[in-house]
Amino acid sequence: RGPFAISWDVTASAMAFAPDGDVWAWGSVLIAPGGEVESAGDAWRGTSAYKLLRGRPVSELPRRPFEVFAPPGAAPLCRRSVLQQLGGYDEAFFLYYEDVDLSWRARLAGHRAVMVPAARVAHLGSATSRAKEARAWFHIARNSLWCAVRGPPEVHPRALLRATRRELRDARRRGVA
Repeated sequence: RGPFAISWDVTASAMAFAPDGDVWAWGSVLIAPGGEVESAGDAWRGTSAYKLLRGRPVSELPRRPFEVFAPPGAAPLCRRSVLQQLGGYDEAFFLYYEDVDLSWRARLAGHRAVMVPAARVAHLGSATSRAKEARAWFHIARNSLWCAVRGPPEVHPRALLRATRRELRDARRRGVA
């Protein structure tokens, strides 16, 4: 046991937060190697997701569970019946945004997700993909655009065009495109 082990007490308090059964996932806060928050869940704005409280001290985390658009995909506790209903993670996403895609499908099916601040997981972000590689940037750009098209009930063409331009500009700046 270390400071990042999830105890039964934490799990029980998280599940007590949502006794009505509409919560499909409980998220653990991801803690970066430097001790700061890497992700306290994802929010959705316009055409993309962003990490809540990224880079902030752990002391700024709320004390009680709170609702988020998507829990971090690294260590969620998910209701199996909902995962089965939704068909699980879409393998086409492979890296990045697979959690956001699943959260869109869960939301559209009437479910919600919560973060449990007491549940913390040490996380070495992007260790699998080595975030500086072109492959990682490709998946981030492609999958964020897929989510912008597949997720929201209404797709706004101008916002999608702006997002596409932004992703292409960022790819060129990183030397990927």
